[in-house]
Amino acid sequence: MTAEEILEAFSRGIEIGAHTRTHSDLRTLSPAELKDELEGCRKDLIELTGAEVNSLAYPFGFTNEEVRRCADELYDLSFGCRPGLNNWRTDRRQLRRMFVYPSRLNFALQVMYGVDLYALWCLARDLARSWAREFWVEDELKPRDLKGRVDLSHHDLPRNINERLERS
Repeated sequence: MTAEEILEAFSRGIEIGAHTRTHSDLRTLSPAELKDELEGCRKDLIELTGAEVNSLAYPFGFTNEEVRRCADELYDLSFGCRPGLNNWRTDRRQLRRMFVYPSRLNFALQVMYGVDLYALWCLARDLARSWAREFWVEDELKPRDLKGRVDLSHHDLPRNINERLERS
C-alpha cells in the first residue's frame, strides 16, 4: 500500500497494523535484520499515522520461535495465516484469521467447525495440478510409473501451481 492509501484507510477508522518493510521471509533474516524489519516498519507507520501500531501480520504467515519472540517485544498481537477462530489458549503471537467470503455457507462452516471451503478447494486444486505435473510425462500423454511417487508429506504445500513449478 502507498502512504496515501494507508492514510485514507486510517482516516476511515481502519486500524493499521504492521507487515514489515520489505515483505521478507522473517525466518531467514539475521537477528539484526529481523529487528530492523519489525521495528522499522512499526516506526514508519507510527510516524505516518501518528497512532500506535500494536499488531503485526507475518509475511506469508512464515514464523518460528525467534521471529515470534522478537515480534512479542514490539507488538501486542501477531497474526499468521491459519484460518479459524481464536480462544483464550491461542498464542497471541500467532493468532488465526477469519476470512469472510460472500458465501453464507462457507462463513457458517468457518464459525461452527473451523472449516474453510475456499481454502480446501484451493488445496485440492493445487494437489491435483501437482499430481498431474508429477505423474504425466510432459511430451507424451502416458502416465509415469506411480510406484513410490505419491508421498507429498515432505513438501510444504504450495499456494499455487506456479510456485510448485518454480521449485521443480
